[in-house]
Amino acid sequence: METILNSLPAIITAVGAIVIAWFSYNQYSKNKITDMKVKQLERHQTIQNAKRSSKVSFIVGELYRIMLKLNADRVYIIQPHPLDSMLYLTVELEARDNGVTSVIKDFYKLPIKDFKEFSIKLMEEDFMYLDFNSFEDSDVSSLFLSKGANNTVIKRLSYRNGWIGSVCVDFLDKCEVDESTLLKNLTTLARKVQASLPPIITNKELNVIDEDYDTF
Repeated sequence: METILNSLPAIITAVGAIVIAWFSYNQYSKNKITDMKVKQLERHQTIQNAKRSSKVSFIVGELYRIMLKLNADRVYIIQPHPLDSMLYLTVELEARDNGVTSVIKDFYKLPIKDFKEFSIKLMEEDFMYLDFNSFEDSDVSSLFLSKGANNTVIKRLSYRNGWIGSVCVDFLDKCEVDESTLLKNLTTLARKVQASLPPIITNKELNVIDEDYDTF
């Protein structure tokens, strides 16, 4: 018995070392798995960012092309977000002539509920030609007029039959292009860009992997 008691500290120490070693190995394994997952997410995010960058460059190039062709002053895309609930209207993609004010800052996270009738028109109307000097919605006309837009032509964008945004073409002076030419050119633009249009990413969402990119 005395021999066992004398050996007990050594036994306890050995068992403790084994337990510590097991926990250390278990934690090491968990850390390795976590590191692998982080690296996979980082690679996924890098790929998605590259896809988004490529799509954005293509779309902005097309916006500049149509702006020059129609002799417009500014062309941009208003998008609803989040796409599943559509709470806001936001502009992220824009082309504008030298000296023309950007609308991106002022058209950021506009609550759809505050522009309900206009938002419904964006969702439902395929093509609109708007004169904000005589537009019935004073809040909308004030917003556009504050950015210098007297006439704006709007073409609906859709993907899988759902509204995903609208191309807006602003003319600071009166538009001199006939309606049929506008419709023809904007229909062509819509066909080119609507399937490539990335969803809006807010600052809060930048830290989340957005699987929706794979569907565009």
